[in-house]
Amino acid sequence: MKVELSTEIAERIKEYPPAARERLKFLLVRITATALALGKESVTQALKWGEPSFVVSGGTPVRFGWNPSFPDSVFLYVHCSSRIIDTLREVTPGLTTLHGNRAIELPINLPWPESDIDTFLTLALDYHQRKHLPLLGL
Repeated sequence: MKVELSTEIAERIKEYPPAARERLKFLLVRITATALALGKESVTQALKWGEPSFVVSGGTPVRFGWNPSFPDSVFLYVHCSSRIIDTLREVTPGLTTLHGNRAIELPINLPWPESDIDTFLTLALDYHQRKHLPLLGL
């Protein structure tokens, strides 16, 4: 599955600084790969709160974005009522870039915890099949 960005999402990403754009393109590849690994047939795109948002059947939306208030980071977001961030907090105690109950902060110029990102995306894109399980099935 290859996801072509919608015009509005592509235009929004063009507004970000080059380093943030490259990192967000990496996240798009990871979202697509995770959806494919989970057997999802399509990824629906939209702008939510001005940021690119992606959802698959049976999942909760994943948003990503860059904000001039935090110029050295990009963020991955999920719905605040999901248990994803709380679960990550419990199973990845060394992951200190969690914000509240809805976001992971990822520094643009540092290596990313790719396995934690993959876990986050798996939980989000398969959330409705996992939400009843202790620690979301991890």
